[in-house]
Amino acid sequence: MYKTSFNGLKVLVEGVYSAYNLSPEELDSLKRYFGADKVNGSNGNYTVYRDAHRRIILELFVHEKWILINFDIRKDLLRLFNSNRIYTKDIETLSKKLKEMRIQLHVEYDYANNLWHIVDYDKFLELLKKLIDT
Repeated sequence: MYKTSFNGLKVLVEGVYSAYNLSPEELDSLKRYFGADKVNGSNGNYTVYRDAHRRIILELFVHEKWILINFDIRKDLLRLFNSNRIYTKDIETLSKKLKEMRIQLHVEYDYANNLWHIVDYDKFLELLKKLIDT
């Protein structure tokens, strides 16, 4: 078992693109290429959602190994926020609170599956819930 230091929460969004000042011909081309249902916007300014992947990354620095590891905790945070959306500002606020608390978690490495996991993850989720509710 290894002790870690909390290094932050980060919002990552992949597969979302912006296009500005499109002509009608460019808009038609964009819709043909990505599909009309993947294009949203108006007045020449559009956002394209193609295989959008949204993640909220928990970064931990592992003591003794001195490596950075990360976990995607977006699904758990959606549940804790009781919403299907999480705003970047909320994640930044939560990350700041955790950083100020100097949170340290314990992790273990599973050599059979080549994966890290957080020990007492449920207790960490309880802490997150308390911080979200305050």
